[in-house]
Amino acid sequence: MPFKDHFSGHASSYAESRPSYPDDLFVYLYSLVEERAPDFDMSLDWTLDSLKSYIMSWSALRRYMQQHGENPLDLVEQDYAEAWSQSATRKVSWPLSMRIGRLA
Repeated sequence: MPFKDHFSGHASSYAESRPSYPDDLFVYLYSLVEERAPDFDMSLDWTLDSLKSYIMSWSALRRYMQQHGENPLDLVEQDYAEAWSQSATRKVSWPLSMRIGRLA
């Protein structure tokens, strides 16, 4: 099961929406014409413990834990441990997003 599917019904619904006005204000103040940004990915070799530490840093996860008194990571930890030995590293990748523009 893909990683995101484990959390789609749990911590993801506790994420705060990000206001767009700082980005829009920047474009407005500098009269920027937006350009298509190139696609970038960030990749790291992580252990399972590295991945768990990253997930535990999510504010949505902390909000879920405060409200429900349980860690949704506990629901999938065994599945991930079986698929990914503690000593092994795996390449973990995620897209980097950006907005770019040129002066009008």
